[in-house]
Amino acid sequence: MTARNRRRGAAAAAAPVLTHIANYSSTSDNTTYSFASCDIGADVSKLVIVVIMANDAGTGGGNMQTNSGTIAGSASTVHATTTAERYGCAVMSREVTGGTTATIEFTLATSAGRAAIGVYTLTGYTSATPVGTDANNRVGSATTSDVVMNVSAGGAIVLAGAVSLSGWTFAGVTEDYNVDVESGYYAVFASASDQAAATPATYGFSGSSAQVGSAGASWL
Repeated sequence: MTARNRRRGAAAAAAPVLTHIANYSSTSDNTTYSFASCDIGADVSKLVIVVIMANDAGTGGGNMQTNSGTIAGSASTVHATTTAERYGCAVMSREVTGGTTATIEFTLATSAGRAAIGVYTLTGYTSATPVGTDANNRVGSATTSDVVMNVSAGGAIVLAGAVSLSGWTFAGVTEDYNVDVESGYYAVFASASDQAAATPATYGFSGSSAQVGSAGASWL
């Protein structure tokens, strides 16, 4: 039985609509990254979700934890972030009442050498608070960095990966971005809608042995 079938009935709510809007990247060395005039979709009330990849400047000791962020000039909520990790990932969001473009900023614990973001919008949701979140640090090399989190029936999910090698993918979801941001430092963003309920669900992220981090969040 599909998630959609389980929601049928007079009291069943429509599934939230998740839309991948755009991706942006920077190869500058910064602690705070600012992306101006980002596309945030249609001029309607919505939850703007941002997934983040950041990699340190190559010193080997960077902490790519996302400490804070803003969307359209106001504070966003950081729901999940790697910590004490050179290959950083995070998910943050903010409810907005309208607008089609916005400046998106985030601040890391230490300086990075490159970063990328993926922008998504969610409409028709029941709560701006995620149902589940996860973030994974991999200090050494690994072949997996799965995201494991609770998901509601009909829910939507976003995923972010930061990895030192090509060929890494998230399984069973839509890959929205898989790009060498600079010199072999890859950002991988993915998403999916109308998910089956699971406590928890596992979203596999795997490839050849590499340094890697990952993060994700789910909403209903």
